[in-house]
Amino acid sequence: ASLHKQWEYVISGHALPSVRAMQISSRVAPTIGCSGKGGQLEQTVVRPRVFYGWWIVLAGMLGMTISVGFNHHGINAFVRPLSDTFAVSITVVAGVISVARIETAFIGPLEGYLVDRFGPRTMMLIGVPIMGVGFILISVAPNFPMFIAAFLIGVVLGSSLGFGNPISTAVGNWWMRKRGRAFG
Repeated sequence: ASLHKQWEYVISGHALPSVRAMQISSRVAPTIGCSGKGGQLEQTVVRPRVFYGWWIVLAGMLGMTISVGFNHHGINAFVRPLSDTFAVSITVVAGVISVARIETAFIGPLEGYLVDRFGPRTMMLIGVPIMGVGFILISVAPNFPMFIAAFLIGVVLGSSLGFGNPISTAVGNWWMRKRGRAFG
């Protein structure tokens, strides 16, 4: 069958007559109108769209880079400056960072429940601003106890609620097949 005949099937809503016609129809989309040759059907090549789940994976990678980069690994670069600024030992600063990791472990089950209950988007909208306010409060903390409170309540809690579990859930929600490739 000619391509014109195959598109008549597609436009009318009938099934295409063959697998070959389906292959052709997946590459060519109809444009209704005259091509200058007596009202023939015009053809334009349609590029395959990127599956939206890949955009979710990309956004998740960016979010995890921010969370892990600043909160988990980046804070270690500031152990000595924090120790000097607040006149406490390096051990105390490292202890606060260790407590933050323990806090994340205890928050995990609650965070999972909240993500299941309210969804990843809502939890991100709650957690990310909390983390941002925590970073702002850290920058203006006048003493070490205020730093600890801003770090544990603001940055760590916000990061836990806004990044880790919600991102994994959002990616998992978009992928049923090839989920392992998406989580990479």
